Amino acid sequence: TQPTAMLAADIAAETDAIRGYEQMLCKLTNPTLSALISRIVLDEQLHLRCFKDMYCELMNNAENN
Repeated sequence: TQPTAMLAADIAAETDAIRGYEQMLCKLTNPTLSALISRIVLDEQLHLRCFKDMYCELMNNAENN
């Protein structure tokens, strides 16, 4: 019922996920697993950008109404 609050929570969750994966990458020695986690990080970064764009759009629409 509160899209901006939901998106803010999604942004925080994606940010935390990215941070966790990046910390994991620092500890991994398996190149195959590192490549997989690196790819997951790219997906998470895309999700984060999408959520931020949607959040900004909602905030701009709220200001204009």
